[in-house]
Amino acid sequence: MVATASLPLKTNPELEKLAQRHIWWKSPEEALENKDELLAYLLSRGTRQDIHTAKKYFTDEDFIHVLKNPPPGIIDERSWHFWHIVLLDTPPDHIPKLPKRNFLA
Repeated sequence: MVATASLPLKTNPELEKLAQRHIWWKSPEEALENKDELLAYLLSRGTRQDIHTAKKYFTDEDFIHVLKNPPPGIIDERSWHFWHIVLLDTPPDHIPKLPKRNFLA
């Protein structure tokens, strides 16, 4: 599987706006350098409109990749469960535990 986090996105006003709203501490250009990070923030904090906009530029496979390989500490428990049900059709009792950061590693 090819890691997609290092592939920068082609910028446009809609993506810059998403990046600015969800990764506000970076410039939109910097935020768009890491697609997986942006998608993780959208899965966790994005509105329905944000997801609708993102789906113009990203496939379900892009979102699934992030759900299966989440950047640590971004996706919250509630979103983790919701997107496993919506994107992967995972029964609620079969959703894996949310990966945790390991500060000792």
